[in-house]
Parts: sequence; C-alpha cells; structure tokens
Amino acid sequence: MEKLLLKVQELLQMSDRNSGRMNRLSIQMKMDNLTSYLKIGTEELWDKIKEYLFGAKTLEDLSQIKLGSKLIPTSEMLKDVLEFAISNIQQIHFENDGKIFKAYVKTIMLDSDEETIVGIYFTGNFTACRAIHALFYNSREIFVTHLITEKTTKYYSNFQYRRVEEIIDKVCHTFLLPRLAIVEEYKEVCMEADASNQIHPDRILMSRDGNVEELAGQFLAQKYSLPKTKDWADLYLSLIPNNNWSEIKMVHTDSAGEGHKVRAIVIKSMKEEEVLALINQGIMNGRLNVFSETGDPAILTEGMTTEEYLRTNGKMLATKIDQYLKPLYEGHTYSPFLGQTKRISLPAQARAVMGVLAVLQRKYSVFLIGDMGSGKTQMSLTAVFALMKKRNASGAQDGISVLIIAPSIIIPKWAGQEIPKILGDQIVHCTIINSTEDALQYVKKIKSGYRVPKGHIEFVLVSTDRMKLTANKFVLGAIWKHQRNLWCCPDCGRGLKSPKSKTNDDVMATWKDAVELPVRPPNRSELREAYLNGTMGANGLPLNYIKRYTSLIRQFECLCKSGEKSVIVHKKSADSEKKERKRFCTMARPAVKDRGEDRNKPRWMIAEIFQKHLKNHFHVGLFDEIQQMKASDSGRGLAFHKLLKSCKKAMFLTGTLTNGASSSIQATLWRSDSKSLIEEGFKHNTTKELWAQKYGVIEKITYLDEESEGIIGRTTNRRSERVQVTEKPGIAPQLVARHLLHKSVFVELADLGLPLVRLKEEPIIVPLDEEHDAAYQLFHNRLYNACKEFQQELKSKAWAKFNPATLNYAAQPQLENVVEFVDENGTILHTVKAETFPEDYLTSTERRLIDDVKNELKDNRGCIIFTHYTGIFRTNQRIQKILREKGIESEILDVNTTSSVGRFEWLEKHREKGTKVLIMSASLVQVGLDLLEWPTLMFWQMNDNIDVLRQASRRAWRIGQSLECRVRYYVSEKTQQMAQFQRLMRRRIQALLVEGRIERSDNLAQYANDDSSNLTRDLAGSFSATELTETWKTAAEKDMDANLKIVNEEDYENAIKEAFVRLTAETKRLCGVTDLVQFDGNLVTTEVVPLDTTEIVQSGPLSESVGELDLFSFNLTVNTIKTKLRGSSELLIQEQIAFDFGL
Repeated sequence: MEKLLLKVQELLQMSDRNSGRMNRLSIQMKMDNLTSYLKIGTEELWDKIKEYLFGAKTLEDLSQIKLGSKLIPTSEMLKDVLEFAISNIQQIHFENDGKIFKAYVKTIMLDSDEETIVGIYFTGNFTACRAIHALFYNSREIFVTHLITEKTTKYYSNFQYRRVEEIIDKVCHTFLLPRLAIVEEYKEVCMEADASNQIHPDRILMSRDGNVEELAGQFLAQKYSLPKTKDWADLYLSLIPNNNWSEIKMVHTDSAGEGHKVRAIVIKSMKEEEVLALINQGIMNGRLNVFSETGDPAILTEGMTTEEYLRTNGKMLATKIDQYLKPLYEGHTYSPFLGQTKRISLPAQARAVMGVLAVLQRKYSVFLIGDMGSGKTQMSLTAVFALMKKRNASGAQDGISVLIIAPSIIIPKWAGQEIPKILGDQIVHCTIINSTEDALQYVKKIKSGYRVPKGHIEFVLVSTDRMKLTANKFVLGAIWKHQRNLWCCPDCGRGLKSPKSKTNDDVMATWKDAVELPVRPPNRSELREAYLNGTMGANGLPLNYIKRYTSLIRQFECLCKSGEKSVIVHKKSADSEKKERKRFCTMARPAVKDRGEDRNKPRWMIAEIFQKHLKNHFHVGLFDEIQQMKASDSGRGLAFHKLLKSCKKAMFLTGTLTNGASSSIQATLWRSDSKSLIEEGFKHNTTKELWAQKYGVIEKITYLDEESEGIIGRTTNRRSERVQVTEKPGIAPQLVARHLLHKSVFVELADLGLPLVRLKEEPIIVPLDEEHDAAYQLFHNRLYNACKEFQQELKSKAWAKFNPATLNYAAQPQLENVVEFVDENGTILHTVKAETFPEDYLTSTERRLIDDVKNELKDNRGCIIFTHYTGIFRTNQRIQKILREKGIESEILDVNTTSSVGRFEWLEKHREKGTKVLIMSASLVQVGLDLLEWPTLMFWQMNDNIDVLRQASRRAWRIGQSLECRVRYYVSEKTQQMAQFQRLMRRRIQALLVEGRIERSDNLAQYANDDSSNLTRDLAGSFSATELTETWKTAAEKDMDANLKIVNEEDYENAIKEAFVRLTAETKRLCGVTDLVQFDGNLVTTEVVPLDTTEIVQSGPLSESVGELDLFSFNLTVNTIKTKLRGSSELLIQEQIAFDFGL
C-alpha cells in the first residue's frame, strides 16, 4: 500500500498546476483524502476526490474506464483504480476517412537511434489491428500516446515487418516482427545477396525466455558451419567483439505480460574468415575446449584421400555416429508380414522395406533409391502389403487403396506380372485408368460408397503419359465484337487486353492475337448471313468460322476473373508496394464436340480429376521412375503435383534420383515437403540458379567487350559486360543431410547377395573408308566454318543442324544431306551439301555391325540394336535393310509399331516368337523393362542424355540373366561421333563422381572437367581411339559395385537357385515365419498368424540341428501354424505353436 501511495503522490505532483508551497499543501491534502477513502469510502469524500487530476484524466474518468460503471467505487475498487492510474498503458491511434482506430501497445523494439521501430506488439479488435498494420507501411511517422498522461511520443517505421497475429476471445494480438528475424525471410535476402555478389544483411535474433546467447550460438554455428555442441555454441556470442553485435532496446508497457522476458539482438554480417579467426582465438586462449572425452582422435596424414581417411577412422566414426545420431530404423527388427507375401523379399530388401515403413510412420513421403535390378517393385509392394496387414490388425473394416504412377511402357508389367507374382491375385484388385471416362467412372464408384474389402488391396494404375493429358483442344471463350474490332469478356463485356502487351499497357486484343486461320474476321455481310441462317455462334461468329487458334489464347484473362491481392514483401521505399496477380484465370475453355469445335470426345486431365474429387483418398501413392517427373514446368511435373494431393502417403521409386545437378531434385522436394523448404526461405518460383547458390555449384562467366564500340560510359571508359550464370554438376552435402537422408532408403545391387553374370562394355571405333573419310572431312569442315560465320547473325540456330547432319553423314552417306542457313524472314543465306554415296554402299562401321550380329547369332544370343535418329533419317529401316540383305531377319520397335502401353506386350510376343534381332531407339526401353532374351546390346547411335544411355545399357544385365551381357558402342573414327562419345564419357564420369563411385583423387576424375563439352567441339582435340576405349572401359568398371558376386555362365543357374533358397529362408527366419519339416511331398505351410508377444517359461524338445538353448533367456513370439494337404482345403493341423527366438 505504501508503494502505491508513493507512486500516486508522484503522479499527483506531476499533474497539479500549483507550484511551490501551495503545491505541497495541495498534494498533502489530496493524499489525506485518498487515504481516508481507502479506509472508509463515503459519498462525501468521493465528491471531494473525484475531480483530482491524474495526468490528463480525473479520478472519476479513470474509475469509469477501469470499472466500466459510473457508480461510486468502494474502498477496494478505488485501490484498483489507483493501480490503474499509475500503470504504463500506451496506445496507437489514428484517424482515417472519419474513422478512429485504436490499439494497446505491449512491447516496442527500437533501433539504436531509439526512434525507429524495429518491431512492435499490440492488441485490439481485428479491424483496428489490421488498419494499424497498414499504417506502418503507409506512413513514416507513428505516434504512441500514454493513456493516462496523454503524452505522445513520435516514432518512425522502417517498412520491414512480418505480421504474425492470433485472435483470442475476439481480441486480436498482432506482432509486427522484424523481417530479418524470420528465418525464411532472412535466407531469402541472403540468396538475393549471393546472386548479386552483395554482403549478407544483419541478423536479428529474438528469444522469448531471454536466453539470446544460446540462440546466437545456434545461429552462428549454422551460418558459418561451426561445431554445434552446446558447450561451444553458448560461448560464441561472447567471442564476438561488441561492435559486431548489439542488444535491441525493448520498451515494455504494463500490458506486456510474459513479453517482459523477451530479448533481441542484432548480429552484424561478418566474413567467414573473421568468424574462424575469433574461434581460433577462443581455442588458443582456452575459452573453447577442443579435447574430446569420447575416445581417441581421428588419424589424418598428409596426402591421405577421403576414402583412406574413412577406412582408417571407420571404427571411430561409427562410434561417433552411434553416439550422436539415432537411426529411424536400426536394422534388427522385422515385421512378420514381410514373410507372408507370395514372393518373399531377400534380407536386404526386407531391411529396406522396414526402413520405408519407419519413414512413412513419421513423414509424408519416402525415397526408395535402388540400382537397376535391385527389386524396387518387390520392395514397394511388400511395404504396401505390410501397411494393409497392419491396418487389418488395427481393426479397420476395409482394405487400402493404392495409386501407382509409372511410365506407360511398364504399366502392363505392374498389373499383369509384378503384382500377381509378389502378392498373389486373391487379395488384390487392379484398375488401369486409360482415359477421362475411366477416371470419372472410378470417382463415381468411390462417391457411391464403395469400400475396398477388408484384407484386400486395390491398385489404381495411371501412366505418366496419360495422367497429364488435358483437353484435346482449347478455344477462346471470349466474344468477338465486330463494331469495336476486339475481343470482349462474356461476363462483364469489357474489352480484353492483348496477351502480348506488358502489365501496365492498355493494348486491346485484336483478331490476330487469338486466331491464325482465317487471317481476317468475318465482314458485315457474312455476319448477317449467319444471323439469318441461324448459324451464329455464342461467340459472335458464324459456327465453325475459326479454323485455328493461336497459342496465346490460354493467356487471355479479364480483370473481373483475376482479382488482386496484397502481399507483404520487402519494400525499397515507403511508397512502393508490390502486387501479385492471381494467375490461370484463363478465358480459354475446352472445345466441345457437340458444337462442332472438335471431332474427338471430351477429355480432361486425370490428375486434376483425382485432385479435385479424391483428395487424400489413396492410402499410399507409388511413383515409379520419379526422375521423369522432376521438371517444375513440365506436364508430367504438374500432374505429379496434383496427384500427390490424392495420396495420404507417397513412395518415390528411382534408380537415378539426380542427374548430378542439385536443381534436378528441387521440384520433387518442393512438391513432397514444401514446408521444410519454406522454412529455409525458398519459394515455389525459386530459380535453379538461386537453389544452386546454396545446394549446388554455380559457374559465372563474365564476357567483356574489348572493342571500342563496347564502351558505354558517357564520361568514362566503362565497357559493356555480360554475365552468364549456369549451374554445374555438384550437390552440397547439406542438401542430402537436410532433405534426403532422413527420408531415403538406398539399396545397391551388391546388397542383395545374388550372383550376376559378367557385363562387358566395349567401344567399337572403326575408321571410315578412304573415300568416305575424305568426303566426310570436307563436309564437316565446310559446315563447321559456315556455322561459325553465321553464328553472330543466327545465334544458336546456326548450330541447330550441325550435330544431326555430321553424325548421320558418318553413319549414312547414302542419304542426301543438305544444310540450309535461313534467317527470320525465310531467306536462304547459305547452303552446305554433302556428297551422296550409292544406295548399295556399306560403310566400314555397317560392315562391322553385320559381322558382330552374325557372330552373336552363331552363339544363339539375341541382339538389340539401339538407334537415335529414327525420323527423317530412317535409321531403323536402313539397318533392317542391310541385315536382311545378309540373311538376318529383324523387327523394328518405334512409335508407329505400337503405343507406349503396348510395348511390353510387343516385346513379350517377340520373346515367345523367338525373334533374335530387334531395332529400336534406346529411349523407348530405358526404364522398367527386362530384356533378358537379348543379352547383347549394340548402340549404333547414342543419345546425348547420359541417363538414358546408362539405363538402357543395363536392361539385359539383370538378376535372372544367365548369359554374359555385352554392350557395344559403335563409333566412326575421326568424326563427330568421336566427339559425342567423348562428351558422354565425361558426363558418365561426372555422374560417378556425384554418386561417390569414384573420388576426385582418382586418375579417372581428370576426364570429368567440362571444358570440352561443347557440342561443336573441334575434332582435333578429341582423344585417340585407344585412349578413349580404355578410359570408357575403366569408367564402366567403376560403374559396377566392386562387391558384386560375378559368376560364369555355366555356374549361374545353380548359383542363383542356391542363393534364392538360402536368402528367402533367411528372410522368413528374420520375420518369424517358420517352414514346417515336410513329412511328405504334399504338406505345405499356408499361413502364419502372429499372436501377442508372451514370455514363455517352459521347454520342449529341440531340433538336433539347432542345439540346446536356454529358453529362460529369451522373450518368445508365439505364432500359430495352419497346415493342409496340397490341393485340399481341409486343415491337417488345426493349431501348432511355433516359437520365434528372434535370432
């Protein structure tokens, strides 16, 4: 009470207008009256004290504000009023358009000048808080007024805030945080600074509990890659000089509550060298302890490679990993469901499945990354089976639905072979969605209440080619106004802007913006005739008048359909404000068959149908060959994004997660886990260059114009320059650690423990015949010089035909080969023509190919000849013709032979038929297919995509292949084919470096430099044939796991059978599935049902092969075994107990 009265007296002295002795007497009298009222409150005393001034308000005013009533307060009430009078309560209020907005301030964060507001926390009603938030962006000056004294303080806004608000009991709590205190905002600004070679901004750190030292330590450790141990991190801030950081002044009002504990600091941006110097100084003076108490130090000697370091310190590193990292799955426990599939997984596959299940239990998605032939289909389907069994055991009354997205070529394989073989056909139902009608029919079935039967799995399969297909044709939904000669919105009637115009331009859309044919709109007489005949369309044109629309029609939009929304962004000035338009409010619509706009039946995107009508319907989505959906702006990528919305969980299957560049995984990570990327400052439209700034490798090339005309300075000799930023192969370890390692399962072929036959890769480099070589060199040099001559005028178009022309002239000089250089107006600037050879001429490389095919057929080995240029060059037909002339029959697989869905059946037909020679493009069979019947693969032409080449070359080298696999690459010496093959070799070595199969210290790594990757590289710089052959063979050996078990052809059959029996039995043992000893050939175990885990304290007879075990030392799992006669449904053994000792 005494403290209260002292503060009240101070406030009265400040408020009393008298001075000197009169003031002291007046204050004393007022205090006596207040003290008396606090003892005995009477109406007479209230009349004396109610007019006392406290600041700008009377005691009566304060009583009404505090108590909300005009009644005379009691003594206890007056005490509350006096406490309210001396409190520090401040308001922000302003008037706008005749309306007054008020909010109570809780905390103000001030810059070093103590005038600029860095952050602020206030409360009020929702409208007032939003209006005050806008005030901080619209006005530089902010006024805060004390509620009691009405003293006003002027502050200034810095326009850099991030609003965070919460509404509790209709009271809006708003915190305008400093923008650089938000992690994603700070990281975004840092990426922008990196892109423009600017220094990073200062970092603001805020701690609710006041422990800014710990927070600063974590930030510095993350920012500058320092050790994150607590004993070090808590000391980092104390090592930084005071001029490099400062504490932000916090002004708290009495409304702040727990906010009084909040502290904030600013850490200035420092160079990494400065920070490391401070850390080094801390180590030298003993403030940072570098001595570990957890074992011996690592061994590092001069010249030691990374591999040698890891091998030398492997045991110590494993101990550290076990100490600091806890795996999601430790690899020792197995679900019994894994041993109950029709085709049992191998132990390595079972461990991978358990890892997948562990990830899906905690995360939305998991990456299953396995070598080609490692059984990704087996593992994914086993995981689905385990999920179904777990759901069934939980008491669910229905089964599960699974969505499978895969390339169209392997959809039949999934449905017809893999699912029945792995899971059987009693508990699975497969539905292939091939069209819009199929998708709508399936949606209708689900909407009608269909549920998958309990214990069953429904697979819905959609190909990557089908899922993305939208309408066959789009037409413009606008109305043509003949009188105004422009297109108008059918809803509001306003004219539409031309898609070619800039945002702020008011150029209206005319006929040519939307229509290619006819080139002119209908005249008045044509319109009148259509009106009289009743053939006038709703778009203001005669029916079927438009023959072809332009590609711009989907960019038409009207303001009435695309409103604007304000976005809080960093502002360069107080007056600037960025607006973001809602996109994709297009005026285009699908063509309607009934209106004569399209001959085909209506079609719409399957992915969008599922997204809209089956949100979270599928329990799991299996996305096979996820690398084909990686592009952020492709049809497949967008459809993949939509289908994820239909899946509760997702599994991504791939053998090549990345192509070596960090941006190749960017879009997939965003679509599967955008939250983690948003927290780091990334957005959906973050460029791959900005992404690579953090997680990849960026190459910046600055081109300076040294010619006199390159001077662009008016008063100086400043020259023009052009900076080209490109991403190079390379992935930062942080990308793997932060976004992949905790949700990825890796399986290598060697992990399976199965034998494989030998794989032999061999480049066949053949010199051209003398006459052919002379003609080729002449054509190559003329074309090369012409491309260089017209490069400045035609840019990249000058080189567009160089590679196809030179590569195919080396392979087929019998074709007419003419290259024309044409400008934008269609004028032919120059022509280069090659000498044409007779049709019956066989090149030296063709003769070698024929001889090799004959030798393979003698050994009864099937061959596949891979081509690339199969269009106008008709390479497939040429090879088929020359083989037929030598008595060798072959079949061609191309886009005209069958659809992508039918390729699997086509290959199966020729396998059954016994066709020995096939000709096709490698891109048609790069994924999903097993070409076991054709163990010799011959690359007559090669694709510049190294991923296609690597995958296609392994199609025959799979588990189950009993013949030695041979891969041959045919290259004509001293031609552009040599340069192309050299490029592919470099890219393959780059991929091996990224995958960790070779080290930078390896001699092979010297060939990975990219300085010779230009498509038009001069042939004089090519390797010799011998060097190229040996380097390729070495790279091919590195591309195979050294731990693989390789056996000879004659030993393979027995080795693979023995391995499968042994390994599948091991999987069953690990899963607790015990096979019965067969009393005769008719007894089989049909089902294993796990019961509750129980401790058993009894013993029984043990098998002699097992030996004696102490049962009291084990926790046993009890299973029941049901046994019946083969071919009979009658149970022979009703209930048999099986003990799983967990060994």
